[in-house]
Amino acid sequence: MLIAIGHCVRITFSQTNATKKIEGVSVAEKNELLFSYNINFNDLPLWQKRGIGFYWEELDKEGFNPKTNEQVISKKKTVKGGYGTSDER
Repeated sequence: MLIAIGHCVRITFSQTNATKKIEGVSVAEKNELLFSYNINFNDLPLWQKRGIGFYWEELDKEGFNPKTNEQVISKKKTVKGGYGTSDER
C-alpha cells in the first residue's frame, strides 16, 4: 500500500503494517510520526487533513427512445465529490 503524505513525500508500507503503525495511536503521536518524515500536519491543505469523499447522485436525464419514437426521462447516476466535512456536500 502506498501512503502519500504531503506533496512530495511518499512512504510505502503494506496495508497491514500501515494499519498497525497508526492503530490506537493518539493524535499527538500521529503528528509526531508525520513530523519524523518532515511533515508538519498544520501546514497540510484541508483536503489532506480530512480526506476526500465521493457519493452517487441520481439525476433525471431527458432522452429519446427510438423503439417507441417518444421522449423519455431516464435515471442517471453521477459521481459527486468533496473534501473536508460531510456538511460541505
